[in-house]
Amino acid sequence: MVKHLSLTGIVSSDMPTDMVMCVLSEHSMENLEETNPASLQYKDKVFVNGTWVGVMIDPEKAVNELREIRRSHHLHSEV
Repeated sequence: MVKHLSLTGIVSSDMPTDMVMCVLSEHSMENLEETNPASLQYKDKVFVNGTWVGVMIDPEKAVNELREIRRSHHLHSEV
C-alpha cells in the first residue's frame, strides 16, 4: 500500500516561525548548535517548516504544553 502526504497529512499555510520557535525554546527544546552530537541518539528531533532546529528529551511533556498554548489561542490552530 502506498501512502502519500496529500492523503495522510495536513498541509498548513505559510506562517511566521518566530512565535513557534519562541514557544519551543521556552518549553524544553535545546538548540541544535548547542547540543553534543554524541547525545543526539537519546533525544527526539524538532523540525519547523522542514528545517531541523533542535532536540527534546521529553517530547510528550512538550507536546502537551504546546497543545495547551494552542488551545488558549496563543498559537495558530494549524500549529
